[in-house]
Amino acid sequence: MERFGNEGYDAFALSLDRGTWDKLKKNDWERLNTLETLASLEGGMTFFEGEAILVYQKEGTSTFFPGYRILRAVARGEEGLLPSRLRQTLDKARALLTGIKGTQKEMALAIHDLLCEHITYTIDESTNDDDRCVGALLNGKANCDGYADAYMLLCGLKGIEARLWHGDDLNYDDPLDDRGHLWNLVLLDGIWRSVDVTWDDGDQDETSWIYWNIGTDRMSRYYTYVADLLPDRMLEVTDLLDRPVPEFEAGTAEQAMAAVREAGKRQAPGLVLWMTDALFREYRSERNPVWNWLDLSGVEESTVTYSDRE
Repeated sequence: MERFGNEGYDAFALSLDRGTWDKLKKNDWERLNTLETLASLEGGMTFFEGEAILVYQKEGTSTFFPGYRILRAVARGEEGLLPSRLRQTLDKARALLTGIKGTQKEMALAIHDLLCEHITYTIDESTNDDDRCVGALLNGKANCDGYADAYMLLCGLKGIEARLWHGDDLNYDDPLDDRGHLWNLVLLDGIWRSVDVTWDDGDQDETSWIYWNIGTDRMSRYYTYVADLLPDRMLEVTDLLDRPVPEFEAGTAEQAMAAVREAGKRQAPGLVLWMTDALFREYRSERNPVWNWLDLSGVEESTVTYSDRE
């Protein structure tokens, strides 16, 4: 799959032996979805069972994600061969990136924040634009596919390697709806990290960094995915302090207060406090609410929120 994309084909057929097809079909369909995502395939698969051939082709368009096609064209100096809509998307991407500089990690974070500000989450059944960087950048509207494609594109234009990654939302509780989700892996300081711009883009123009620069320890809390297809040198343990808003773990009220004091010393804009189940239940109880034991009197405009996911 990667080979055909790198060689410039926009569609191809993949002939499988019967054993491989039976294994994929019966036991490991998610693996095929992950392989498709790693190859930046947007879909459009049909299957001829008699010959065990998977045909990746879309009518009138490429089967690869637009962000991948744009990056491929830029790398080859073939921008002029792109369809006009993709050239417009490239122009918009470059305009958005104006002024973004620094280390790769600083730029990757700035791109994350930029997209959170620029895009509004939407699912529009009347168009495919929201599935792609095209809608994300030109219309400012996208679903998770569009967010991830746009992040891959903008990082790539800054020389930062980013990939698409596929899985399911572990905490989505509607069994009748699609739990599928798309986010990114980004290579920083020689280590791959998980970045989910979609989930960090909150309502009312609020941006969080809960899903920025996390390792497989956090990924396993939020998603189900094919772990053995992850790239080598994947971040395993999330660095709680290597974040725009530092994070701390606490099992007692004393540890929680120490975290507040440490965040103050760092002049951090806030903090995230990961409580043990026992401490969280104490916080949620009417008998002993958080204000009775967590002294936030020295913190300006202090608020306490919580998420069922965390």
